[in-house]
Amino acid sequence: MRDHAALHHALTSSNTVYCAFIYDDEILAPAVARELIPAVFEHVVVDAPKVGRNLQDHLSVGATFTANAPVSYFNADKRIRAVAGWLLRHNGPFSSPIAEAGGFVRTDPSLPAPDLQLLFGPAMFVEHGQVDPPGHGYSLGCYLLQPRSTGRVSLRSTTPFDPAVISPGYLHDDQDLRLLVHGLRQLLEIAGQEPLHRHLKARYLPDPAELMDDDAAAAAYVRARSETMYHPTSTAAMGPADDDVCDPALRVRGVSGLRVVDASAFPAVPRGNTNAPAIMLAERAADLLRGTIPEQRTAPHVAERPDRGEVGHDPGLVVGGAATVETAV
Repeated sequence: MRDHAALHHALTSSNTVYCAFIYDDEILAPAVARELIPAVFEHVVVDAPKVGRNLQDHLSVGATFTANAPVSYFNADKRIRAVAGWLLRHNGPFSSPIAEAGGFVRTDPSLPAPDLQLLFGPAMFVEHGQVDPPGHGYSLGCYLLQPRSTGRVSLRSTTPFDPAVISPGYLHDDQDLRLLVHGLRQLLEIAGQEPLHRHLKARYLPDPAELMDDDAAAAAYVRARSETMYHPTSTAAMGPADDDVCDPALRVRGVSGLRVVDASAFPAVPRGNTNAPAIMLAERAADLLRGTIPEQRTAPHVAERPDRGEVGHDPGLVVGGAATVETAV
């Protein structure tokens, strides 16, 4: 390996959404990437069709309201008392996770597990938080826990610093759209009850003129306003099948000495935030590397190169990590 540090950085910094593995000037590539840009794939070591496929993410939609009193975190960064509270006592608005309340609900009582997660925050959250709110307010949101829609990630070129081509595939399945419409209406129902309603000045989003009891209007709002929860997973999913990207011990099939240890190795997106499962995965990987638990399965095939023997000859190389699994390019 001519540049171990560069390889490790290229893989760990992009995790789930950059799951095509660059080994020096050689590539472990999905067939779809070769179809899109065949000229650059002259040295394919392992043709792994599932690499970059099965991208799953939690898609959310929300409702935002202005408040009739200063009851939110609006302009907290400009309040001396709030800043001082954090610096001196580690309390106040800057100690808040923002999403201060939530819950898991079933859209159908017969379901074996919840299919929506609800969130509440004492702040107006608009356009991923990149748009300044008009004043004090609060937000409610919901997101799909087990979306049916999946996307894919493809390589743009053999250069690891070029952005990946990301096609998230949101709402390709109509069931996902119906569930988010259901969740949006549930949010509006909650917002109309005490004790929230007594703080209400006006509905900000959806626009008060939009009637959310109209199916077409509600669906249009979800399509226009739904956002990622930054939980991309499963583009290098582990599994028992010989064509799964990783085996149950997180080793990349076909490449020696390479494991994936981030949310891209999840077989499916979990029913909840990805942080804790990613930490669990990393702890498991640490145990595997230390040899404190047995390897569950050996890789069925290791590609060889005539100039250097086995690909990925460093047996300790670990790709990714729990600290970066929720980062997206």
